Amino acid sequence: SHEDHFCVSELQYALFPFTDRESLPYVIYANAEIERKIEARYPEWPIEIVQTHSFESYQLGKVKLTPIAAHHKEDEDSQNLIFEQDGKTILYATDTGIWREPTWEFLQGWSFDLLILECTDGKVPQAYHGHLSIETAVSVVDRLRNMNALHSSSTIVTTHHSHLGEATHAELARLLEPHAIHPGFDGMRLTLG
Repeated sequence: SHEDHFCVSELQYALFPFTDRESLPYVIYANAEIERKIEARYPEWPIEIVQTHSFESYQLGKVKLTPIAAHHKEDEDSQNLIFEQDGKTILYATDTGIWREPTWEFLQGWSFDLLILECTDGKVPQAYHGHLSIETAVSVVDRLRNMNALHSSSTIVTTHHSHLGEATHAELARLLEPHAIHPGFDGMRLTLG
């Protein structure tokens, strides 16, 4: 629910008078805290919300969504997301520190074609547990590889970089390349073959 991922005030721009719509043309899937924030800000607005819970799956058209418990914000069910479609599986894990054991246990038996993993702290680990540095991101990738959740053709990309990590894109590339991890960048396109 942190504003760099969910800014509740921006929802107003999807409806009248900012558009010609009188209801949202989509359903919002969100944890309980985000749902609470939406309902508090827009109590009378026609917004459909499905509350999500870690380790429960949801069908969104052709996509199966399975949230997992991130290790980020202690007072809510912070979630990373697994997406499955057409035989491909993606784990999108931004805003998480090293997962707690129940998440690792849940990930047993999964196989990911793409892992998008945060690396907020870059070269400078912070005291806050809820983000990863290069070192801890590599440790997460290594553990996923050791449990066969990542295979030889899995693509691994970092995201959620911060200036506080004191690493340029070139430095991230140099430090992550030995681990077959690629630093993400704005406009990056990935194709899963």
